Amino acid sequence: MNEKLKVILKKNAEYEQQTPYNFCDRWCERCNPETQRRCQLYLDELGLQLTNIAHGRDPEDIEIFEEDLDMLTPDVDILEDSWLDDDELEDEFDDDETLQTIERQRRELSTHPLMKVVKQYQLLTSRFLNKNYFDKIYPEGKIPYNFETISWYHTLLPIKMQRALSDIISCDPFDPDEYLLCDAVAQLGICKKSIILSIEAFRRIIDIQIIPLQETTQLLALLHNIASQIKILEDSI
Repeated sequence: MNEKLKVILKKNAEYEQQTPYNFCDRWCERCNPETQRRCQLYLDELGLQLTNIAHGRDPEDIEIFEEDLDMLTPDVDILEDSWLDDDELEDEFDDDETLQTIERQRRELSTHPLMKVVKQYQLLTSRFLNKNYFDKIYPEGKIPYNFETISWYHTLLPIKMQRALSDIISCDPFDPDEYLLCDAVAQLGICKKSIILSIEAFRRIIDIQIIPLQETTQLLALLHNIASQIKILEDSI
């Protein structure tokens, strides 16, 4: 591990104490209690849920959910009003150099080898789950738990990887706080957690012998490939 990465990890450890929700996989049900107690996002959502239950309101009702979301994100409407439409965006970035930079960053992100492998894993895992999990009935216990793990992280992994790569591609080398690099390393950490827990879940499913081994071989290989590329990417920071 290079010295720069060590400094970033130290910064992130401090940031995580203040805002753990920026470093998590958003699976609150499986979050450890110590982190839950520090997470304002979790506490706010839990408070609303308990309030709804106390007033006989169903927290799963879509209208109630939307009301709760408005309460949790009061500034979103203000942000929406300030967003630029396409014409305004062109006016905002009307110099050719800026537009070329934005287009280059988008192209670099969409063609990045790591992003391609992650998307391939997501596609193949989706097919695997459609065949072996969705619309299947398993007894409660280890089997659905492990399928749920694979399902959750196969959609989270591309989102976090895209954010990490976008940060790295867009980062300012002269930024003394290295905010984007700190965020990129945090997102890569979530990616690594996704990979580790997915591999463990696949292996438990294999051990139970409900899925032929050959159906998981390529998926496990892709996960190991992604993990290796993340290591190379971190070493290059």
